[in-house]
Amino acid sequence: MARIRFAISCLEKQLGGQARSCPFCGSRETVFLERKHLLLELRRCPKCDLQFRWPKDTLSDNDGFYQNMYEEGAVTALPASETIALLRKTNFGGSPMDFSDRITILESLLPSGKVLDYGSSWGYAVYQLIRAGYDAIGWELSRPRAEFGRKMLEVPVEADWSAIERRAPFDGILSSHVLEHLPSPRLAFDAFFRLLGPGGWVLILVPNGGGKNARELGVRWGPTIGEKHCSALTASFFAKNLVTFGFEPPRFASRFGREAVSMLPWDDDLRKLEGDELLIAARRR
Repeated sequence: MARIRFAISCLEKQLGGQARSCPFCGSRETVFLERKHLLLELRRCPKCDLQFRWPKDTLSDNDGFYQNMYEEGAVTALPASETIALLRKTNFGGSPMDFSDRITILESLLPSGKVLDYGSSWGYAVYQLIRAGYDAIGWELSRPRAEFGRKMLEVPVEADWSAIERRAPFDGILSSHVLEHLPSPRLAFDAFFRLLGPGGWVLILVPNGGGKNARELGVRWGPTIGEKHCSALTASFFAKNLVTFGFEPPRFASRFGREAVSMLPWDDDLRKLEGDELLIAARRR
């Protein structure tokens, strides 16, 4: 049913003449790259280097989908209390919600402090951040998932954006596989700059829209674009635009495993970022 609704929405936008302008910078000079499932176009903006899906989502589309229809396996499923008890006992170790590698990377940049998990689902990363010694809070668009986290994990997860703003400034922001779901990454960039204190770090993970599989398979690579993913984000996009939002030039990595994250090889050569997952770290000026 969700896919049918999405298809109908795309058709309505096409027939209504939705502009093919860039959802990040507004430029109308965007370029067609590939077509997917007849209804979708992968387009690129030469001005800001964003690769995005057309037809585009509105904020209303995005809110409706993530309140009611979004499912992503174990990371969005709301487990029974018995499962929650086991996950808490093991600190989510070995589960799909295990954030130990991401937290190790964050610790190398920011050993302690106040941290926001931006797009926290039901709070499993917030729980692990608190266990690691951080003063952590999560922001989640889905009100049911935020409420579940508060109730079942007993961690602060807010769906009310004003509650997050009242906790600012933060020393760090973690955002794992969230930005590709937003109608525009500008929403996140604006939030990151406003919420971080001077010298604060943002750590972002997204599917690597410029990696080897993304280049060779194009829209046939599942994470590129679709109902869930509005953008195919690349290192060149982040390198070009984070600095204009008040950040120092970002660091990148695309090949890292749980056993080696404490010695992460940040790579300044964007051509070497070939893995399927892209890691970006940037510090607010």
